[in-house]
Amino acid sequence: MNRYQNLKDIFFQTIEEKCHGIYKQKAYFHSLQVSTLTQEFALKKHLDIELASIIGLFHDYAQFINHSSFDHASRSSQMLLPLLEDFNEEEKKSLLMQLKIIVIKNALMMFIVKF
Repeated sequence: MNRYQNLKDIFFQTIEEKCHGIYKQKAYFHSLQVSTLTQEFALKKHLDIELASIIGLFHDYAQFINHSSFDHASRSSQMLLPLLEDFNEEEKKSLLMQLKIIVIKNALMMFIVKF
C-alpha cells in the first residue's frame, strides 16, 4: 500500500493548501471515513484494498479543492489521473470508473434522502 500512502500524502498536502477552517476538517474527516469504508468493503468482497482506499479518499477531491460540487465526479477523476503514474492502465481505468460510480451513487442517495 505504498502507492496509497504516497497519494494520501499528496491528498493531505493539497487539502492543507486549498482548504481552510471547517472545510479542511470536513475534507479530512469525510474522505478518511469513506476510505476506511471502501477498505472494509473491498476486504469483505475480496477486492483490491489499495484501489478501494484510493477511490474512497479521492471521491470528493475536486469538490474540496474547487469548493464546488458541480461535476465533481469527472473533475475528481481528471485531477487524480496525473497522480497515477505508478499504476498500470488497467488499474487507472478501474480507479477512474469506480470513482465516478461512487460519486454518482452518493449524489443519487442525497437526492433520495431530500425527498
